[in-house]
Amino acid sequence: MKIEIRMRHGGQLDFETAATAEQLRELLKQEDEILDLTDSKGNRALIPIHAISFIVIPHEREMRVGFARA
Repeated sequence: MKIEIRMRHGGQLDFETAATAEQLRELLKQEDEILDLTDSKGNRALIPIHAISFIVIPHEREMRVGFARA
């Protein structure tokens, strides 16, 4: 899932992760001061929680297989 992390003082980090929205929520609820994420390529991002303004998490869509009529 691709997420956008917006910072308090400007800037944005676009990040693709295998974590679900619920897993991200649980990470943010922990007492740690650093959000530790690993992206789908194995890169790691350490982000101070106090620096995050908000995170945009896209709606998870169901994958459908089949033919559609136009």
